[in-house]
Amino acid sequence: MLKTSHLKYTSKSLKFIFGFLLIICSNYVFSQDDDTTNDTVKGFNKGKITISNPKSIVDAYTYDPISNKYILTQTFDGYNVKYPIVLSPEEYQKLVLK
Repeated sequence: MLKTSHLKYTSKSLKFIFGFLLIICSNYVFSQDDDTTNDTVKGFNKGKITISNPKSIVDAYTYDPISNKYILTQTFDGYNVKYPIVLSPEEYQKLVLK
């Protein structure tokens, strides 16, 4: 006589299968579209934050009459923070008017 066996699911195995499917499906549902080619993605603007220099950094313009140039230096407690920027008189006037 031929014996048939039926697959019986216990409550533990059903919980395991349900949990496994839930984890796989939740990963698909909550994954985000990583489109970083545009600055504006789905209506949100990433924007840029600009922070001005603190008051402890001093900007100073000095005029060099020999070369007829203006030199911008940024110092903190007597030390240069950046390389000096050399400007022609026309560039200096545009910067001052700006």
